[in-house]
Amino acid sequence: MMSVLSRWTSSEYIEEMAEFMTTFDQMFQDMEGRVRTIDAILADPSRTSLHIVSTAEEEAVQQTARLHHDITSSLGLAITSMVVNRHYPRLAGLEVAHELQDPAYRAGAIRRLVAATRCSEADAALFLEDAIQAAGFYDALARDHEKYADALRREVPISTDIVPAMPGSVHDLAGLERVRAALFRE
Repeated sequence: MMSVLSRWTSSEYIEEMAEFMTTFDQMFQDMEGRVRTIDAILADPSRTSLHIVSTAEEEAVQQTARLHHDITSSLGLAITSMVVNRHYPRLAGLEVAHELQDPAYRAGAIRRLVAATRCSEADAALFLEDAIQAAGFYDALARDHEKYADALRREVPISTDIVPAMPGSVHDLAGLERVRAALFRE
């Protein structure tokens, strides 16, 4: 093979290529040893635990179930728990928004807003309408999150923790502390 290659290139190039391939082979052998060590660490439940993080959204349910199956079946690794992140919980008191549909109740609420804020009746009525719409939007979102969190629990039957949605992004120690407090209730 060397004689055939030497017709098209120099013998120096062939020697350099052989040296490169030998070095490359040693690198692969070293890498294979590291991969075996990592596999052993990942498979040892006394040293490693795996957790799935998902969201309570329709498309996430099947993706999370597939990921769980692939990790447990294909890779043979155990998953300790699942975290449902950025979850909007149902809030008590939203039934008041439905009561505000009653004209008498609504008129009383507008009067109380005017008295409390000294705004006009028109401004109080607009504020109340916006609040009713916001409450309805939030309640619909929270109902969806509840439904998809339940679907995640059915599809991936492992211990599940909920981290509520938080204002802004979690990018600093204070935000991480809020996530920690949600996960590890004290």
